[in-house]
Amino acid sequence: MSAKTQGMTLTEFSDLDPDLSALVLHILEACKAIAAQVRHGAFQRDRGSTNRQNVHGDTQKHLDIIANDLFTGHCRKSARVAALVSEEEHEVIWLKAPEEGDFVVCFDPLDGSSNIEVGMCVGTIFSVFRLQQALEPSDLKSALRGRDQVFAGYALYGPATELIVSDGSQVDGYCLDPDDGAFRLIHPDIRIEPRSKEVAINASRRTLWPEPVARYVDECFWPDEKGLARCNMRWTASMVADIHRIMLRGGIFLYPQDAQSSGRLRLVYELNPIAFLVETAGGKATDGRHDILSLEVEDFHQRNGAVLGAKEDVEEIRRLYQDF
Repeated sequence: MSAKTQGMTLTEFSDLDPDLSALVLHILEACKAIAAQVRHGAFQRDRGSTNRQNVHGDTQKHLDIIANDLFTGHCRKSARVAALVSEEEHEVIWLKAPEEGDFVVCFDPLDGSSNIEVGMCVGTIFSVFRLQQALEPSDLKSALRGRDQVFAGYALYGPATELIVSDGSQVDGYCLDPDDGAFRLIHPDIRIEPRSKEVAINASRRTLWPEPVARYVDECFWPDEKGLARCNMRWTASMVADIHRIMLRGGIFLYPQDAQSSGRLRLVYELNPIAFLVETAGGKATDGRHDILSLEVEDFHQRNGAVLGAKEDVEEIRRLYQDF
């Protein structure tokens, strides 16, 4: 990293148009506010569960609701945001009649919140679309194809608050400076190695995996002549945490469609933004057979399988799927 770019803020380093830059600043403020709530949650008794469920039937944590309110509130400050799609909201939140050039923001306000009570990493995932034309609210699904994202990223709330973002040209990583509240560049032009040495998968579902996934994982951990496996296994049950590790040191993340479900992860506000980052960084993102960024949105809360990360490994799994 050159001295010129070291420590630059996101707005200094990126080249976003004024409308998008203004929206991104609101998103950054939301992430900083959520980070503060995560840090203080134990003292404010905000880490526990509520008696409410979200649209997916998941029991909401207090911090799920707080994070959703914070992210929504900050996005409302942008006059060009027409609609918000949140994991925690049953319906789309319409802020204005959608016009050409307006934005739609899709987000998971607190990914991995099941880990919050034990102090593990959680995060916020977000995705921004720019409407190419005025549309009717009933036509919004057609405007949310993954390849049409203009900005996407996630914030990771851990030992430090880190931010990984992209406008489709490259992927850059920032860290929140606690002294001045600025997100400063620490990882410019992130690239994912084409071959994986780490696999993130929920091994407790082994008996439910489709055969291509089971075969791939078995090959990853089959011992060589020295008794060593090609890969290590990593799994934190927080997509943001697992993906952050892959972005910075490589690997592959799998949460496939299995014998009990069509997938765990939500296409619109989890898989699309993560796939956008992964593919921009040189990786690959599929549901096993099809590119995630090409999938049609049939429901704002639809679930899909995920096989993403190191390009050669993802393509290997796709070939295995073709054999079955």
